[in-house]
Amino acid sequence: MLINCTSRKCGKNSEAKLNRTTGEILCAECGEPIQNVTEAMKRTLNSMGQVIRGENKQAFQVFCPTCKKNVFFLVEDGKCYCPACKEYLKVSPSFVKAYEDNLKNNKDE
Repeated sequence: MLINCTSRKCGKNSEAKLNRTTGEILCAECGEPIQNVTEAMKRTLNSMGQVIRGENKQAFQVFCPTCKKNVFFLVEDGKCYCPACKEYLKVSPSFVKAYEDNLKNNKDE
């Protein structure tokens, strides 16, 4: 659905997308929030699938409940922790072994 951007810099018609977390409509051209959009329009964009998709999770990332992000964990003394907040994470030993094997294989190449 085409929506006119309210930004003075842009002002173009674009297929704007709904940010589900903030509830804002963002212009596809400039990325600025579009003002004065009704709740009915937001529901329409949501039902049509014109929404901003979340981050793509990559292999060997785990969710840190403290940071509330997917992170590549670090291993020290057999324990896994988040590199950002240094909080220990619950990760199965088999997952840690697969992660370490993957790191070794990537270093060899």
